[in-house]
Amino acid sequence: MEGPEPQVSTHGEVGATAVEYATKKIESLYRLAPRSIIHATIRLVEESNPANERPAVAEASLDMKGTAIRAHVAAATMVEACDLLEGRLRRQLEGLRGKTIAEGRRPRLTQQHEWRHGDPPSRRPSFFPRPPEEREVLRRKTFAVEAMTPDEAAYDMEILDHDFYLFTNIDTEEENVIARNGDGTYTLFQARAHDLTIDGAAVSIQTSDIVAPETDCDGAIDILVSGNEPFVFFVDGDTGRGNVVYLRYDGNYGLIQPAT
Repeated sequence: MEGPEPQVSTHGEVGATAVEYATKKIESLYRLAPRSIIHATIRLVEESNPANERPAVAEASLDMKGTAIRAHVAAATMVEACDLLEGRLRRQLEGLRGKTIAEGRRPRLTQQHEWRHGDPPSRRPSFFPRPPEEREVLRRKTFAVEAMTPDEAAYDMEILDHDFYLFTNIDTEEENVIARNGDGTYTLFQARAHDLTIDGAAVSIQTSDIVAPETDCDGAIDILVSGNEPFVFFVDGDTGRGNVVYLRYDGNYGLIQPAT
């Protein structure tokens, strides 16, 4: 399947050979896409810190008419990073091709997902040590446009290669967050306490006892920093809807808001 020429951006000492190698790697994946790819981006970063054991960072995103996948990896060399990036995106595309679209009320998946078993974890890049006073809040909407079950949210999170995922729970019609636990299981965080029974799921999902605090973005950032948390799920006091703040790899804060 043909697709657009990827838009490549670089930072640091990234040579033309590495750019060409990364471009060929990403373009080789187009044939695996279940739908036409309309936009592709690649970002290559060569960190100058000699203490960093994985200074080569590669990330890419592929947009298939509204369905996006992305990956973000780090390695000792740029060639290795590009190979890891291609492998990660390949697994996501293969998983996306096998995903079924439910009709009516979405049924829970009944078989174990191929995307979870034997899929090695991403090698995450190091966080840039940006001073707190220089950090900005970068906003974006969640990728989850439609309401779904926690099981489906876990599946989409893996497809997107995220560590957590903001979505609307189809049972409660409220924002939830599902997050990886690092051992193949998942935790579901709710905006408000509901006695949920998650049965029929293909993966192990436990419901957290922690209820999202009601605050604003600044208050959530204070919780994020003081608690050294990977993310903070909170209910915006003005809108009454669930949002997420987290520390991005570039040292800024990310704010994920619900789809409208």
